[in-house]
Amino acid sequence: MSTKTYDQALDFMPTATTGGRGPLGTARQFFSAITEGFEAQARYQRNLSRGMGASEAAGKAFDETSAKR
Repeated sequence: MSTKTYDQALDFMPTATTGGRGPLGTARQFFSAITEGFEAQARYQRNLSRGMGASEAAGKAFDETSAKR
């Protein structure tokens, strides 16, 4: 089969979708995830300062962040 049109040449490309949120919804979701990461990092540091081991502090920080959703 020979490629005869530009569209046929690009038919392997996935169609870009934003899940119906649009660009602002996608940006909002992105910044929300960044904020959650900073909150988890702060909880982790707080847990470490209270004498928890690194693994336990990380697990507890992520558990608290997940429960917040």
